[in-house]
Amino acid sequence: MKLTTCVVAFCLLLTHRGFGQAQVLPDFTFYRADGQAFGRKDLPVGKPVLFVLFDPTCPHCQRAVRHIGEQYAAFRKAEICLVSMENWTAINGFVATYGGALKGRPNVVVLRDSAGEFIGKFKPMKFPAMMLFSRDGRLVDYEDNENTVFRLVKMMAVAE
Repeated sequence: MKLTTCVVAFCLLLTHRGFGQAQVLPDFTFYRADGQAFGRKDLPVGKPVLFVLFDPTCPHCQRAVRHIGEQYAAFRKAEICLVSMENWTAINGFVATYGGALKGRPNVVVLRDSAGEFIGKFKPMKFPAMMLFSRDGRLVDYEDNENTVFRLVKMMAVAE
């Protein structure tokens, strides 16, 4: 009986949102389309950051980025980092098709994780991984469901 209770408790812990994700913004090195490295030091100081890890072929990622674009006004005070491990042709096609409302915004940066650092350092559960960090680098919210972008919108007040 005790073993069953322990197993159930452990399973509940694993399914808890935010379990296992990086609780503090880690150091990282991703790359811009021009090949320039982009890391934690390149983020604006004193501003919340929304990281979105996406796969261009993932329908959930496509809808999540489209929803974030539709709610752009709520995220205008945050830095938005769209990150993918795919090639630039796929990334640019994805952004053009699904991130049109975000394209060209001064607070949006599109990055390539060519070394696969995001998964090891940020520890997302699945695609799309949407991680909102506060202005002091603490994880405020983790979402991995395109239908929960509204939660990120609500958490922006906490992140600021």
